Order: sequence, then C-alpha cells, then structure tokens
Amino acid sequence: MDLGDLSEAGPVRFRWRGGYDLTLRLLGSDWLFTSGDCNHYLVSAAGDRIRCAGNPGSFEFSDVLVRRILPRIPLLVDATLVHAAAIGDATGGILMAGASGAGKSTLSAALSHRAGWTLLSDDLSVLRYEEGPLLYPAASGVCVWGDSQQALGLPAERCRSMPGYDGKVWFGADVGGRPPVVVPLRAFVSLARSDDCHAPRLQPLSSSDAFIDATRQLILFDPSDHAASRLPEHFARLGRIIESVACYSLIYPSSYRAIQEIDSLLRSLLR
Repeated sequence: MDLGDLSEAGPVRFRWRGGYDLTLRLLGSDWLFTSGDCNHYLVSAAGDRIRCAGNPGSFEFSDVLVRRILPRIPLLVDATLVHAAAIGDATGGILMAGASGAGKSTLSAALSHRAGWTLLSDDLSVLRYEEGPLLYPAASGVCVWGDSQQALGLPAERCRSMPGYDGKVWFGADVGGRPPVVVPLRAFVSLARSDDCHAPRLQPLSSSDAFIDATRQLILFDPSDHAASRLPEHFARLGRIIESVACYSLIYPSSYRAIQEIDSLLRSLLR
C-alpha cells in the first residue's frame, strides 16, 4: 500500500530495544512505525486507520503488527496499556505484571499449554474501565526462550524461531477454535520468582502497592513524550482499575514443577 513519501517523516522519536529495531516517527500528524529497513506501519492520529507496506509474507511483518503496534492503538482512544501478561477463562481474566525476568511470558505459556488457560496477551495488555475493569485480548501467542520451550514441552509444530532474537521462539497458543473475547478483570498479580521459594503462595497486596507496581509497567504510545501531558489521565484510569480488583503478589519457585500448584492458586481468584 502506498504510504506517501516516507522521506518526509520526522526524526526518530523513539527506538525500542529488541531484534526488530522498531522505531517511531511522525509523518505529518500520523504515526510511522518502522521495523528493520522494509516494514512500515502508518497509524492515523485518531487511531482509526492503519496502513502497512513492506513484506507482508514475513513473520517479522505480522509479529510487529500484531504484538507491538495493534495493542498500542487503543491508547489513542482512552484505553490503558501495561507491560504485563494476561490469562483468563470464560468468567474473567488475571493480569500478571513484574519486572523483566519475573517470568510473565514463560508462566503464561505454561498455564496456556498445560492448564488450559486462555492466553489474552503476552507482553502488552489492554485495559478499559466501563461498568467495571475489562481486559481485552491482545495476542495470539507468546515468546519464550528455547530452554523454556523444551522444559514445558511446547509442540515444535506450534513454535517458530523469531528473527533477530537468537534462541527465542514464538509459541502459538491453542484457543480450541474459540477466539479470546473481552473479559472482566478479576485480579492483579505481581510476580516474584525466587530460588529460595519451595512452594508457590499468594500474598495479599494493598491497592497502593499494586498501583506502584502497575505504574512501573505503564506504556505510553510515544515513550519520547517526556512532558507526558496525558500522564495524569493514564494514572487516574490505572488507579481506578487497580482499586476495583483483588491484588496479590505471587511468590513462586523457578522450577517448572510448580505449574499445577500455581494453576490452582490463580483459579481460586476467579471463583
């Protein structure tokens, strides 16, 4: 699709770390995302249109679009976006947040593959507050390292190597023919993986502590906007969401053998 004269785009406003070398620029009033040298995604200022050009047959093209760009677009229409994984079932969803290395992706892959949870998002979770907090599906797969694939027994036919990420694979979750749907958010869980922990446990977390944890994972559409004129709005919406759900810290061992116990603990939050 013709996106116009890309040479007229402004300077790079932000460059994300990672193998795709994803950048953000402005082209007029629209937002131009570019991955590598050949894939371009032009998002209208209002967020109501996206045009793409590049190599649509490549895994990079679709993965950047589905996992990196589409979840960000609701930010332009008053949604909240956090760096977190999300799982759920027909009754509700659970948001799992944590610092890098806390195990968000590995745990969500394990619970999806071994325990039948629906994977709603791997990395970027979309939230809105209407009559209550809602969790929107934002991914159809999860990215894990090769050793996690082997340890969890993720089927090779549903895994793909990720270009630019040496040793990392994308695992396509099985939705059983039923695409994920919007579900009420029932709990916020802050992950804390520990080698000293022998059995997983849920520990109640105050709304204020959960809010602090959640704000550390808050995503802005344009991370270079240091003035962040809309930041108070984002904080207010996130605070309302956190205050409306049960909040916990999940302390769990690094061993994959704890998955069944973790499954039981998390399912108790949906009853």
